[in-house]
Amino acid sequence: MTKQLFGHISYDLKNNRGKWILLFALTVFYYAALALSYMRALADRRDFFFGDFSPVKAAAALLFIAAAYVMTDNFARKPSVFLFNLFFYMTFIPLSVVYACCSFDSGFYIPVALLTVAGAAVCGMDRKRSGERVEMIPQVSHLAVAAGVLLLGTVIAVFLYKAGLPTLTALNLKNVYQLRFSNDYGTSKYFGYILRWTEATIIPFLLAVTLTRKNTTGTVLLLAAGILIFMYEGSKTVLFSLPMTLAVYLFMQLKNANYIFYLAYTLGMSGLSAIGAFRYNFIYSLFVRRTLMIPAFLKFEYYRFFQDHPLLGFGGTLWGKAFGQSIPYERGLGHEISTYFFNNDAMNANTGFLAEGYYRFGIFGLILVMVLFVLILRCIDRLAGRTSFVFALTMCAYPIYTLNDGMLIDSLIFGPFTVLMLIVLFYSCPVAKENGNEGKIALQLR
Repeated sequence: MTKQLFGHISYDLKNNRGKWILLFALTVFYYAALALSYMRALADRRDFFFGDFSPVKAAAALLFIAAAYVMTDNFARKPSVFLFNLFFYMTFIPLSVVYACCSFDSGFYIPVALLTVAGAAVCGMDRKRSGERVEMIPQVSHLAVAAGVLLLGTVIAVFLYKAGLPTLTALNLKNVYQLRFSNDYGTSKYFGYILRWTEATIIPFLLAVTLTRKNTTGTVLLLAAGILIFMYEGSKTVLFSLPMTLAVYLFMQLKNANYIFYLAYTLGMSGLSAIGAFRYNFIYSLFVRRTLMIPAFLKFEYYRFFQDHPLLGFGGTLWGKAFGQSIPYERGLGHEISTYFFNNDAMNANTGFLAEGYYRFGIFGLILVMVLFVLILRCIDRLAGRTSFVFALTMCAYPIYTLNDGMLIDSLIFGPFTVLMLIVLFYSCPVAKENGNEGKIALQLR
């Protein structure tokens, strides 16, 4: 067990020492640049942010960041390592910045930090990809593809039947929210489930299938279908999932793709943060303020809110009805948080799965969602063993990315992650064999 947990550390220091030290230095610089930009550009200046920098809390957060970095096997070509690092860089480090720069207490951050270090250790175990070669059942995989195509076709058919041809309103991104709130297609809540499954899981899954099979026609048709759905609904889910899925597929075929991504991300976001600290701009506002800092800040506000309000349990999920639990807020929890803290009932303060874990079950909920998250990542490793590293990441990167600002428990209960896990556990048909250590993909179909 000790060798499994710490063996990669000695291996990396022996074989990848320069890269390991460089990436750690950039990780610390990223943390420092985010903190600088928070204090100079956001705290007491914009939105609801406030500042109260604590050197002691900043040092404690840095120690947890260093511990998580050390425990993660950053150079392993495993989906779990890459996807956990998305969480590490996009959720945990911004959360650490807010902890260091604000007067929030440690009751939320310390458990999250300990769980993050533990999660990094579990994902860092087993340098080799942990997928097991299993006896395939091609019919199950073919059925999964057929079901995905059927669901996608159903969504488009319903939109065509209810609304006719789409308008061009969504092509002007300023009108997206107007389109989203003004359209009432008279569909049932069950269609809403299908739509969520399709946007968040089915389209990335089908794109992974066509891309790894080198099916250009299928890929183009899927992209067209996604754009068509966006024109009807104005959903940012589709708007971001299409380019992200394509980018992951292309990027992950590079040699040392994981390491290149970590370098590019830390350098790029550090640069944006450093520039934004002295000259606030739209790009900083979109990629740092909106994507990283607002979700991190809101997680602490959710914690504060539920210090004085009853936990929700399974309220708002299908299981909640069976247990007699519901959300006691007429306009929804996000609007209640916005009104309570920011006096803004028009704002919907959604945030990620860590806050969901706490507002459902308290500290136990934090443990539960982190255990579920790491188990899902390990299952994706097994999918990679049955298909390929590139296929598994192409399919799963976007759904995992959405957890920074979305729910996990609710999504696993008849939501997009229900569908994702069914595919992850049983799909195995297209096997793309990786060519040596170069990360290049040569397709082989069994």
